[in-house]
Amino acid sequence: MSLSFVIGAFSSVQSTKLRKELNYALLAKVGVISSLLSGVIGISLAFYGTGVWSLVAQNLSQGILYTIVIWSATTWKPSFNFSWKALMQLWGFGFRMFLVGLLDAIYTRLDYIIIGRIFSPATLGFYQRAKSLNIMAVQYSSGSLMSVLFPILSQIQNDLLRFQNVIIKSFALLCFIVFLLFGSLYFISEELIVVLFSDKWLPSVEYFKILTLSGFAYPLNALLVNVLSSRGNSKAFLRMAIYKKSVAFLNFGVGFLFGIEGFLYGLIVVATINTSISIIMASREANIPIIKFYKPIITQVSIAAVTLLSALLAVEFLPNSAIILLLSKLTLFATGYITLNYLFKTISFQYFLEQFRYLHL
Repeated sequence: MSLSFVIGAFSSVQSTKLRKELNYALLAKVGVISSLLSGVIGISLAFYGTGVWSLVAQNLSQGILYTIVIWSATTWKPSFNFSWKALMQLWGFGFRMFLVGLLDAIYTRLDYIIIGRIFSPATLGFYQRAKSLNIMAVQYSSGSLMSVLFPILSQIQNDLLRFQNVIIKSFALLCFIVFLLFGSLYFISEELIVVLFSDKWLPSVEYFKILTLSGFAYPLNALLVNVLSSRGNSKAFLRMAIYKKSVAFLNFGVGFLFGIEGFLYGLIVVATINTSISIIMASREANIPIIKFYKPIITQVSIAAVTLLSALLAVEFLPNSAIILLLSKLTLFATGYITLNYLFKTISFQYFLEQFRYLHL
């Protein structure tokens, strides 16, 4: 049993007890703080050349920091009591969830094996570097929200109107955050790779750019699958996972026929299809019109695209220093993206402002 698994399991138990004693806003703050601090640790170690160990340190430090903070915020202490009755009650749900996790674990590691067998070691290395950076962004864009959302939805699953309202607001809010983050990463990809890993990793820039175009799917899907799991519908959850992994496995054939770039562009198609599958099944489960999910996606994609095209025109006027260029491009994109959301008064931006004010009360 890995140390990260133990830390994660203990943090999960602590979080469950903390929710009974404290409000969800504080729990969200705990998640954000631990994510930011562990992110600083991971990026700092990567900057100093520790390589993949920076990811190890980031994952472990996030669990440790999260546990320390919530331990200090609650009076609960673990006990060694065991209940067979509770185990049997949760067996059907838990076993299906285990199968979903197993499928995901196989798929997330299979690409390294297949790419390593088909392509050169250099190609695998550049792909691994791009993917590891993309995974870090994916985790930070949704981790804190997901840790809070599941217990909230579980508690209100029988109050359909409230259940629907939380899903719609959370999804719109996440769309704003996700496309702001991945649009920024696409725009600063070259400078980010150079600053963090040096010029020798420049070939991974194109891989990373394409991965950011499909990176939106994981956070949005993570929210949507919570709709099924929070209602206890593990059968639908497993069925959805099988559909989505079947589509994803087909993309390995695309990589075999069209090379690594064909595989990466195929991931965009896979991400789009799988998000649509999640939307359809979540829509049925929560009785929410499909348009409620597609509208914030289309809106934020359009704003991100317009912002990116406008920002690209201004790049030639920016300084050449990698760090200064990175910060300038990041500021340029974020400012443009937020400004357009403000001007068009998008619902996603309004929800973001509501939550921002709420967290600072």
